[in-house]
Amino acid sequence: MEHTPRTTTSASFTLTLAVLLLSSFLHVEPARSMEVVGSLNVPDREGVVIRDTIAYTVGQTDFTAITIARPTSPSILGDLVLGMVMEAVDVEGDYAYCAGGAAGFAVVDISNPRSPSHVHTTILTGQCLDIAVDDTIVVVAIGTAVVICGVRNPAAPHVLATYTHPTSSVALDWATHRVWAGGTNGVVELDISNPRQPSRNSHFGAGLPATPVAYSPPYVGVARAASLLALNVSPLSQAGSFGASFVIQAVCEGGGYQTLIGLANGDVLHIDETEMPPSFAASANVGTQIRRMDTETIDMEAYVAVATVSGLTLIRYTPVTDAEPSPPQLVPGKFEISAYPNPFNSSVRLKFARAKTGWHTLEIFDLAGRKILTRPIFLGGDFEMLFNPEVLATGIYFARVSGISGIARTRLVYLK
Repeated sequence: MEHTPRTTTSASFTLTLAVLLLSSFLHVEPARSMEVVGSLNVPDREGVVIRDTIAYTVGQTDFTAITIARPTSPSILGDLVLGMVMEAVDVEGDYAYCAGGAAGFAVVDISNPRSPSHVHTTILTGQCLDIAVDDTIVVVAIGTAVVICGVRNPAAPHVLATYTHPTSSVALDWATHRVWAGGTNGVVELDISNPRQPSRNSHFGAGLPATPVAYSPPYVGVARAASLLALNVSPLSQAGSFGASFVIQAVCEGGGYQTLIGLANGDVLHIDETEMPPSFAASANVGTQIRRMDTETIDMEAYVAVATVSGLTLIRYTPVTDAEPSPPQLVPGKFEISAYPNPFNSSVRLKFARAKTGWHTLEIFDLAGRKILTRPIFLGGDFEMLFNPEVLATGIYFARVSGISGIARTRLVYLK
């Protein structure tokens, strides 16, 4: 593949930020695009998750770490045969957690990606179909139920609780203590504030299939055959839907107010959720059957890694950055967050309106949807706080506050 010479990182970043800001102020919509940029033949990839510039994949009986630092030429860093048929993978810190079908789930030490090593296998009573990990909590879909495990010591996972619900796909957000479990009887939202006693917060689509499931802030993306449902959380309710031409095989977050879906014909679609109903933004085709997907930002560009029956494919795409979601109709008493000045270059005042008294969680996400910062805050009524983002790089971010008041969001433009 021929490469076009690139500007320096700082020059490229300055130009990119200038374009984003101009688009924001003038409401000029930049061109959306998706382009296949690289691939690697590693047969039968069932699952993929990206951390920084490494894609961790599973397929058949092997676990493979692939460097994508150069997206046009991904290559294998390390490989490990686990002897169990893999279904999915997720990563937290120095450990990967692999759903291994009837054999349970395996924990792999990836502190040295060139030499991954098996740490432990936990045997469960069902078929491990999907897995998600956040902080010290692992949730596993076992077909008939959701299993919640504690992994403070990854070498000795222990089952905390089991919640019965037909489940083949799970999503987890430990910051808000929520699990979303989808299967043949719709999707349930579980409150796991106490992981040993999960409780159902809401249930959507009882009696109908809802899988796969992905938490794509601020919505939960759920596939139902060839339709993508964007669900509001806490409680689950339909915000909008998008009809595709083929059955949806994979769903993943693409950053704030956007979701990526993989179709049975090999198409990967970028769905814009800044307006409801969701709309088509761009697409690319990987040429083979899609299993799972994950996203990451590399060198200031957004990529989606696609696990397929043929291997790993990398697609570069243009995130939704040009527009705020349409403001909702004002509802008396609604919890809100705003920021000023915005853009800002040193600190920003976050103003909270109509908050209930109690602890909340402030989270900061980058354009790719990665959680950059989490901070507990105590709110009550109308409240202001000074936020100094000195740990962040210059760029555009999404702030989300959640707690007993509900969930509120705003966009931040940081000019260091």
